Amino acid sequence: MVDCRFFQKYMHQYFDGELNPREKKLLNEHMRECGACDRHFHQLEKTLALLQSASHVQVPDNFTQSVMAQLPDNKEKRNWKSFFKKHPFLVAVSLFILLMSGSLFSVWNGGEQDFQLTASHPEKLRIDKENGVVIVPEDTVVEGDIVVRHGSIQVEGEVKGNVVAIEGDVFLASTAAVSGQAEEIDQILEWVWYHIKKMIPF
Repeated sequence: MVDCRFFQKYMHQYFDGELNPREKKLLNEHMRECGACDRHFHQLEKTLALLQSASHVQVPDNFTQSVMAQLPDNKEKRNWKSFFKKHPFLVAVSLFILLMSGSLFSVWNGGEQDFQLTASHPEKLRIDKENGVVIVPEDTVVEGDIVVRHGSIQVEGEVKGNVVAIEGDVFLASTAAVSGQAEEIDQILEWVWYHIKKMIPF
C-alpha cells in the first residue's frame, strides 16, 4: 500500500520548485490514482493562490481610529479583559474575521479599478491589458487557478484548476476544458463567499 505522506512531501517540494521531472511524473501518476492526494494538491494550490492574491490587500487608513472609537469605557474594559483571558481562541478568530472582512470590503469598494491577474503560469497566457482580456490559447495546458479582476478570461485550451473573473466575464470556447469551476463574480457577497470557500473546504 502506498504511503500518501511520501507524495504529500513531494507536493510541497513541487510548489517550492524542487522536484525533478521524474519526481513530477511519479506525483502526477499517483494523483491520477489517489483521489485524496489529488484533492489535497488542489487545496494547497488554492491556498497558495489566495495568499498571492491577498498580498496586496491593505487595511483601510482609518481602521485604527474606527476600532479605538468603538472600545468600551474603563468599567466595561475590565469585563472584556476577563472575557479575553477566558476565551483567547474565540477572540483571535473574531479579530481575524473582522480584519479580513474590512480588508475585502475596502479592496472591493475603494480598491483599484485596474486590470489584475493572478495565475501560477502567466507565461502560458496571452494577456491583452489594454482590453482587459486573458486568453488561454488552444493546445495550451495551464496548471493552477486563473483569477482576473476587472477583465475577462477566454479559455480556448485546458485549465487544470479554477477560472474566476471578478467584475468580468468568462468565455469558454468549444475546445476549452476546465477541470475546476468557471465563475463570474459581480457582487461583494459573492466575492467574500468565494474567498471563504477557498479558506474553508466544504
